[in-house]
Formats: sequence, C-alpha cells, structure tokens
Amino acid sequence: MVINLQNTNDILYFRGSLTPYLEYRMRLVSKYNNKGILNDAIVYTTNDYFPLTIVDDYDLWYSFSTDFSNTDISNYDIGGYYDCIIEGSNDGSTWTEINRKLVRVFNNWTTDVSYTSNNENNEQFTYYGQ
Repeated sequence: MVINLQNTNDILYFRGSLTPYLEYRMRLVSKYNNKGILNDAIVYTTNDYFPLTIVDDYDLWYSFSTDFSNTDISNYDIGGYYDCIIEGSNDGSTWTEINRKLVRVFNNWTTDVSYTSNNENNEQFTYYGQ
C-alpha cells in the first residue's frame, strides 16, 4: 500500500470488515527509527496521528479520507516504509487497533545528488623533492 502525502488529503482503501467506532485515526510509525509522523508539525512527539473520516463501508472493504494540517510534511524527507496503524475509539481516550499494514510513504521530496570533481580534466600532480 502507498500513502501519498503530496497533497493535503488522500483516500485509503482497506480489505476486510470495519469495526464500528465513533471516531477513527491513523498513525504512521517508521520502520527505520520507530517514531511517528506528527500531523501538526515536522517534529516527532507522542501526538502522531491523522484523523480519519469514513468514506465507504462495505462487507469486504472500507475506505477512509484523511486531511492533514501540516503542509510542510509534503516537502520534507520522510519517505520510506512505515507501519500504518488504524485505530478506533468510542470515547476519544481509549484507542483500539483495527488494522496494521506495512506502507510506503512518498511526498514531494526530491533528491538532487550530484558530485563535481575539482579535477575534471584528470590532470596529474607532479611533486618535486629536494
């Protein structure tokens, strides 16, 4: 599964039946450093979730839409593999894990790596000793 953070919203599709809760959220936890992506700022803290809204709920699959408020995460180097954890709650304080998937996150971050040698003409150095 791929999660696109190029825009400020996305629709996520999951196979299976959905357990009914009053509210849902998604957490993205890095497989590299085991930290989550925060929705409100580009720092890693304990409030690392994205609120979800149900779009469709059928017998074999369901979908959520997500909007994130931090547009900076579209441009930072956070691409990689994450655990996507979908949680549900009826009271807003006790969250139950509904689904966990390995996902690939990508965004607008581009890498422009280029190396220019200071000796492009491959000129040899001559050393003279005394």
